[in-house]
Amino acid sequence: MAEPQRDRILSGLAICFWLLAISNFFKPFQLSEQTGFVLLGTRLTGTDNVIWSLVFGAYLTLYGLGLWYMKRFVVGMSHAYAVYVVLNLFLYWGNNPPSGSGSVIGAVLYSVIAIGASVGAAVLLSLRRKEFSW
Repeated sequence: MAEPQRDRILSGLAICFWLLAISNFFKPFQLSEQTGFVLLGTRLTGTDNVIWSLVFGAYLTLYGLGLWYMKRFVVGMSHAYAVYVVLNLFLYWGNNPPSGSGSVIGAVLYSVIAIGASVGAAVLLSLRRKEFSW
């Protein structure tokens, strides 16, 4: 059986998820007060921030590798990550509602991009799952 061929879209997605992984790996350094890892709507600090940043960094690294090597396990990972992103955003904005029109616009734009990218990737991978190898 021939190896599956990765196209530019899947290559781009893999690179994007690796960039997200790198950003998570840097969150323990808390380069600003807005860089702590957010888990289920709560911005973490201290040991929790370090642990969950590394866990999600590793998850996103594996997600990118699954995309790069066209492995079918990544389809399930994409669904889990999309659910997490949507839930996390709703919980975060519920706990920390943006104030002011600029903040609201920024929150809406961020949410649209985050949900669009994560859910879009899950839908795309589901539609193309037969192209992936075990």
